[in-house]
This record gives sequence, C-alpha cells and structure tokens, in this order.
Amino acid sequence: MKEPGWENAELARRAAEAQCRQGFEAFPAHVAVLDENGAIMLVNRAWTAFAAANGAGVRGLAVGANYLDVCRVASRDDRTAREALEGLEAVLAGARPRFEMEYPCDSPTERRWFLMNVDALDPKLPVGAIVSHQDISGRKQAELALGASERRYRAVFDGAAVGMAEIAGDGHWLRANAAMLRIAGRSAEDLLSKTMRDITHEDDIDADAAYLEILQAGGADCRTMEKRLIRPDGSLVWTETALSRLSGEDGSAVGFIAVVSDISERKRAEERQATLMRELAHRGKNLLAVVQSVAQRSLADDGRSLPEARAAFLGRLQALAATYGALTVSTKFGPSTSARAEGGVRVTWEIRETDAGARLVFDWRERGGPVCAPPGRTGFGATILSRIAAAEFDCLPELTYAPEGFHYRFEAACDRIGMVAPISPVRRALKSEIIRSFFDQWARLRGPHGELPQLAHFDWGKFAATGALTLASILPDGEPRFAAIGRVAACEPEDEDLARACRLCAERAEPRHDFSRVQPGDGDPLGVERLLLPFSAIGGKTTHVVGLCLDEARWRLSGLAKSG
Repeated sequence: MKEPGWENAELARRAAEAQCRQGFEAFPAHVAVLDENGAIMLVNRAWTAFAAANGAGVRGLAVGANYLDVCRVASRDDRTAREALEGLEAVLAGARPRFEMEYPCDSPTERRWFLMNVDALDPKLPVGAIVSHQDISGRKQAELALGASERRYRAVFDGAAVGMAEIAGDGHWLRANAAMLRIAGRSAEDLLSKTMRDITHEDDIDADAAYLEILQAGGADCRTMEKRLIRPDGSLVWTETALSRLSGEDGSAVGFIAVVSDISERKRAEERQATLMRELAHRGKNLLAVVQSVAQRSLADDGRSLPEARAAFLGRLQALAATYGALTVSTKFGPSTSARAEGGVRVTWEIRETDAGARLVFDWRERGGPVCAPPGRTGFGATILSRIAAAEFDCLPELTYAPEGFHYRFEAACDRIGMVAPISPVRRALKSEIIRSFFDQWARLRGPHGELPQLAHFDWGKFAATGALTLASILPDGEPRFAAIGRVAACEPEDEDLARACRLCAERAEPRHDFSRVQPGDGDPLGVERLLLPFSAIGGKTTHVVGLCLDEARWRLSGLAKSG
C-alpha cells in the first residue's frame, strides 16, 4: 500500500529530474557522465552534436560506449591523448578528485582549443566521473595574438637604434633597452635603481618635472624636450627625449614610454653653425654699411670732379680690402707685432625704459693703447661714428679723445633701429623680466584671431627653473584643479584667491596679472607678482591655466627686476 502523498512526491521528483535534464542539456560544454569503469551513462546535446560533426561517430561516443577505450585507441600515437587518458584513469580509480588540461583539436578549416575537466562523482568513492570539454578557441587565439604582439614589441624595443624605456608614474625607470643604457652610460641595475630626476642635469630638472606634470594632468599625450643626462663619470650627454603618456582604465596617467636620442654631436654642430652664421651676418652687415658710407663720402658734392671721386672711392675700397686681409691673417696666424697686448676695449649696451619709451645706450671705451689725441681733420671713420650714426638713429653721439683712450657713446630710441613692437597694457604693467618673457612666449603662440595657445606647444624650460609655476586643469564645472610645477614660491597667495583668479582667467580667456604686498614675518613687506595665462589642450576653449608667481626679493637677487 502506497503511503499518503506518494503521488505528489513522485511528481516533484520527476519535475526536478526534468529541470536537471534541461539544465544539463543547456550546457555549452560537451558533457558526459561515466561509471566507475568508464562507460558512458549520460551525454548532453552538445556532446552528441560535436561527435557527429567531427567524424567520431555517434555510436563510439554515445551512451553505453566505453570512453576509456576511445581514449586508449587515441593515445597510441598522440601524446596529448595519452595525458588525458592517464588523468581520466586516476579520477575513476579514486586517486585524485579532479583533472584538468588544455589541448588543441583542429578542424580541417580552423585551429581550435578545448579545456577538458574530469570531476569525480564522489571524491571519497570511485563511483564514476563527469567529463566536460569546453571550447576555449577564442581565449587561446587572443592569448596567442597577445603573445605575438608582445614578441614584436619586445623585438622593436630591444633592437631599436634609439633609446627606449618604460617609466613609472613617479619617474622611476622600469625597463630600458641596450641603446638607452649606452646613451646613459649605465648598467641596467644602476639605471633601474634611479628616477629620471636622478640622472638629469640640475639646470633641466625643473623643466623635466614641468613636462611630466603637464602629461600627468592630461594637458598633452606626448611631449618632446631636449635635456642633458649625467653619466656616472660626470660627463654630460645631450638628448632629445619624447615622452608618451600611458593611461589607465580611469584615464589617469600610470606611466610613460620614453624614446631617447643622443643629439650631442648635433648640438655641437648647431652651435658651430650658429656661431658662424652670426659672425657671417655681423660681418656682412658691417661691410655693406661701410661700403655704403664710403660711397656716400667719396661721391659727396665737395667740389671734386667725377674722376677724383672715383679715385677716392676705389682707394678707400682698396684700403678696406687691405684691412680685411690683415684681419684674416691676424685671425689665422695671430696678431701682428704692432698689436699691444696690454691694451683693451670695453663695449657695453643696455635697454633702458623711460617715459618716452625704450632706449638703447651704447658705450665704447678704449684703454691701454697709444696716447690718444684729437685728429687734425675729420676723417672717414669719425664721419661714420658721428654724422651717419646721428642721422640714422636720431641721436647725438659723443666722441671723446682722452689721452688714456678713445671713448664713444650714444643713446637712441629703440624704435629707430626696429627693436620695439606694440606693447599690450598687461605687458607694459609687468615688473619682472622673467614674467615678461613668460607673457611674450604666450603672446607669440596666440592665434591671429585671438585663439588660445595650445598647452603642448609651450616651452616651459626656463620658467620652471626660475620661479614657481602652477598648473590648473579647468574641470567641466569651471573649477580649477591644481598641480604645482617646479619650486614652490616663497610668498604664494591664499588658495581661494588663486582659485578665484584662475576661474576668471579661464572664463574670460585673457591673461590675469596682479601685484601685491605681503608681510613675510618680521621683515619689510615684500612684493609678489603673479601672472595667469589661459591655454587650450586642443586649440579651443580654456582647458588649463598656468601661473607664474615671483616674490620681489627673488627677481632682484637674480637680476630680473625691471630697471628704471
């Protein structure tokens, strides 16, 4: 007699079995249940479909077949099948609860990989096992592609003719190729124990830090700078270093890739070429000016006939050529015997700011030469120094023939010699020379229609090394987020004041300048000058504000105070 409720229990059991069966059939892996002898007791649709599609024969891998026998046949000439057989036998015998292996199984049209799992039905008793084969071809192909990519990167990295290195976000060297080690003159162990700052010349440290801050703040993705590295023996090597930013999943900088080239020879060649070009331009201009003056003086209407003027002009040209010849010989073989080693010439010039504008002051003073006396007549040289200079520069040159030496001086408006451009009100109000230079570079980079300079195009070198640079990234809500660059100013204004000034600078996309007095303790009040400049990372609206703040004592001590 059946117990009450038996029918309900039986219905529940069948429903549970049906659900289990549906779940079993839904597995994407190929699954089979084996008894303790390896006979197949149960398979899912994926197992049957794979066996049929790959020529294994449904009967050989169907319910009732012995899976161990199938594996034994395959293992005769296949090492992978032999490994799978040994693992399966160990689980069925109760020697291990689980076995797992990855193996290739290519089809005629594609490469494939599978993950085989064998799990004991009861870890304590050898009563059978569940065998599953999961297609992992997608993952394996991705792994192989990643491995190939890494091998290509390693080949490029290690074999590159230029220095390449991986650098951490804090500036530590993580990895360097052979070319980088040659450039730095260091072993891998030595270099990887240091930071970029440790081997950078002290005059380039602040500029280097500024570039890193710009990259970390998102102002640019890549920056290139020229800087000097210090080798262990103290020698310097000029390099061109391109830093590229590596971003994490949240967009923050997690490190950098550096490409470093040794440009020492190029720098020496550039310096030689620049020196030669400056000398050539200087001599060419001087020679043309002298020839022009010779012509004007020789052809002046002073009663001479044309043949006499022509003879005077040619004679002076010949004298000029002889002078240049003597100078050439002196340069090549040393000074002539008529030179006086104890004599000398002191030449100085400066730009003075006056209410009427900038003026050039030029002073030439000779000492230690022959006794000087006024000439008996006004010659060609005196005419150039006095009349022609006076006419060209609208000034009154002073020629003094003192016994101890000749002295020549003049003072002329700079706009007479093409040295002054229109000055904006902000530029005119700046007091510190370095802050004026900071403004001038920004103004040169600004577009013809007032477009903001791009942050990546600005050269931070001397500004980071001289004062205190502050970088503010402008967030979408208009608020600034600050990052200090270089040394911190001794008299930095309050943060809220600086934040408010940065917001106004960003909103108006115009420079913001102020000068204030602060009391640094028991001493006299100290002036602090600050200039904020708007920049764009992509050439549009303000994305960054860069500030330079100097205290009055600092720019006086460094000779940067505005004269006059």
